[in-house]
Amino acid sequence: TEREWNCLYSSECDGLSMSRFSHLVSGYDGPTLLLARDEEGEVLGAFVDTPWRASDEYTASGGTALLQLAPCFGVYRAAGPSRNHVLYHPPMTGAMLRGTSYLLAGTSASPSETIAFGGQRESPRLSLDLEAGAMFWRNSCTSFEAEEAVPLEERSRRIALLEVWG
Repeated sequence: TEREWNCLYSSECDGLSMSRFSHLVSGYDGPTLLLARDEEGEVLGAFVDTPWRASDEYTASGGTALLQLAPCFGVYRAAGPSRNHVLYHPPMTGAMLRGTSYLLAGTSASPSETIAFGGQRESPRLSLDLEAGAMFWRNSCTSFEAEEAVPLEERSRRIALLEVWG
């Protein structure tokens, strides 16, 4: 079935804010495509086949895939023993998770404001901290296929643009 995709959230128009992201994306009843470009032109993202629902825990979604669009192209489908596919924990959705921030090492990111894909709490494959304007990519995890494209440097990146299409 052919579908028309519409921009649900754009940091360029809506600001880089978890509360605006949550207001515009939470509960959207359809698949979405999240795209994040850093200040150096690298583009990472995720295809999420289930609605964005706030949770304190990772949710399993076998149709979710991680994307690397620039500088190289790669699609990493859900695979492996772990079913930690999507963690969406916007502000005020539940108990604070104990311990240090598992989103971005070395930042003040609050676990209550988390978008993460794959891996474990302490080391997600792709994580976004909208309030800090940062994202982090790891080249492997037990939730998604292994890196096939040219591996990116595993480091924090400044988000230049974030969009969600649905």
